[in-house]
Amino acid sequence: MLTLRKLRIEDTEHLSRWGLHSDSRFSHYDFRYFTKEDFRYWYRTKQQPPFRWIYAIVDRGEVVGFVTMKQIQWFLRRAEFGLVIDPARLSQGYGTEGLKKFMHHYFETLHMRELKLRVSDFNSRARKVYERLGFQLIRTELYPFEDQTRNFELILNTQDFVMKGPQLMTKTHSMTLKRRDYELLCLEGKK
Repeated sequence: MLTLRKLRIEDTEHLSRWGLHSDSRFSHYDFRYFTKEDFRYWYRTKQQPPFRWIYAIVDRGEVVGFVTMKQIQWFLRRAEFGLVIDPARLSQGYGTEGLKKFMHHYFETLHMRELKLRVSDFNSRARKVYERLGFQLIRTELYPFEDQTRNFELILNTQDFVMKGPQLMTKTHSMTLKRRDYELLCLEGKK
């Protein structure tokens, strides 16, 4: 059974045994840390309470993914999230089920009002999950890509990126799920 809990620093060693993405557009999500100091550095950059929290998605004692809650605005009761699943476990339902657990925690335990996300246009698998779970499109725009160190490689090998000045940009979709829409989905049994 899948569970959600706060990610602990000792979980990072397990992340180092995750698979790698075969698609170079996603390789910035690969966990490429190998020493205890690397693990501590990564953990400190992700877990920065009260404005940034990271939750582990756990299946039978193994961390199979994590959700980062970031840009938290406690007064307005909203935040943005990011979801990462072990590349060796993609297309097995972990992202959908893990996100459902997170949404329940977010709206029911934390009593938040709005959950936001940003997803790259080329990440069609994630977009479909978000749409199925009730997220609505706010806008589509060019946005700086997360990994600015690989601009030459990505521009040459895909059509998903452009340079705008010194920045590597990609088309992204900003989406949102409001509490009332989440509650409606729960009533309809879709969540």
